[in-house]
Amino acid sequence: MSTEDVLTGLNEWVLAVCTPTIVGAYPFLPAEKPLAFPDVVAEVLDIRLTVDDPAFPFSVIQQTWLKVWQVGLSIMVSNADPEAAASQLEGYADQMDASIRSDGSLGGRVPFISPYYSFDFTAPFVEYNDGTRGREMNVQISVGELVEAPA
Repeated sequence: MSTEDVLTGLNEWVLAVCTPTIVGAYPFLPAEKPLAFPDVVAEVLDIRLTVDDPAFPFSVIQQTWLKVWQVGLSIMVSNADPEAAASQLEGYADQMDASIRSDGSLGGRVPFISPYYSFDFTAPFVEYNDGTRGREMNVQISVGELVEAPA
């Protein structure tokens, strides 16, 4: 699986499970936001090759190499009504959480994800360089893939 496949798979998953529908998706961190809200941004934070990753507690049992992509997802909605925006983001978190717990491959879009993930609402108000303003939720997800040992 390539890094692009991971980012595309995560964006497709978010678009599939979140209601109201998310209308824009970026597989990179944009400087401007030309797409409509709500939107999602998927960004790779870290890629590593390991045999023992705390995000995947059962990988040691398999005694195999693991490629891990640590990905951040940012979901932004209009903040015209702050209470409605907060409620919408909380609803997205609940929908994504239910989806993750029912299918660790996110509908076959990734090999598997870590059972440890987080939804962060601590920096809710965001403004981009182009003046785009909204309310944001950040999600941290680790995607894993079993790989052959390096030669």
